[in-house]
Amino acid sequence: MPAIKRKPLAKKSGFTLVELSFAVLFVAVLALTVIVITMDLISNYKRGLMLKQVNTIGNSIIDDFRASISSSSSKRLVSLCEANFSQNAPKEQCENDEAFSSIYLVRNADVTINDAENPVNVPVYGAFCTGSYSYIWNSGYLFGDNYSVAGTSKATLRYLDENAQPVNLEDFRLIKIRDPKRYVCLSKVSNLGTGAAAIQQTYAKNTDLIGGLTSNFDITGFNEAVAEAPVDLLENDEYSDLALYDLAIVKPASDTTERNIFYSGSFILATIRGGINITASGDYCVTPDDYDNEDFEYCAINKFNFAIQASGE
Repeated sequence: MPAIKRKPLAKKSGFTLVELSFAVLFVAVLALTVIVITMDLISNYKRGLMLKQVNTIGNSIIDDFRASISSSSSKRLVSLCEANFSQNAPKEQCENDEAFSSIYLVRNADVTINDAENPVNVPVYGAFCTGSYSYIWNSGYLFGDNYSVAGTSKATLRYLDENAQPVNLEDFRLIKIRDPKRYVCLSKVSNLGTGAAAIQQTYAKNTDLIGGLTSNFDITGFNEAVAEAPVDLLENDEYSDLALYDLAIVKPASDTTERNIFYSGSFILATIRGGINITASGDYCVTPDDYDNEDFEYCAINKFNFAIQASGE
């Protein structure tokens, strides 16, 4: 009887448990890499949009300054002292100061950033009076949740509307108001209150006001103080996360021959997030260890410089 030939058993193919584990691990690493790269691209895109927004708004503020300064008087600024002070002592102080306090005021305060041990002394609000429009600003330090400001509150403005009724304006970041006689700044050069009678009694140099400038700008005590409604230059919801962190004006330069007045200065515009520290050297956006990256990616900051000539009468 012939022997029965048996077919060899078919060799089974497939993955071993080790091979399967390596495959799953590879797919997981690949997926994680794709996710990380995608999140990084989205984050960079958002930061780019925010930086573009900062630059766009910063340039629009310079354009607004240019329009206001260009239309302001080109007369020597010390003429403001003669016009606003009748007594010799304050008039002399005003002239020695080159009427600078009638143009620019700033308040500094100690600010704690991200619960740091040591606060930094930085500007928190101020005013810039061009002789056409006046600007009042509140720093981003007064709006961000990760800042603590000692000893002061936000600047406010009290003015008269078209019906000569007093209006209190609060919680703004950067406003401009029609103010050809610079009443906004003149209201603060006196420590005795507001109004023309008060500023004729005393005059404080701008440097004296850096630490002691009170937050209420009240122009209701001046004649002809009925004003147009102020405009908030950072009110738009699209830019609600932006604020100034400094506005510094240099004493205007005068050319008596050509009767030109040149204004120059700088300002820092940034988001209210990210732990902005304008006194830092290099890294102005400080990230605490437990900071939410989703919020921090909106940290953006830029400094803008300008020089503009007054050419009005």
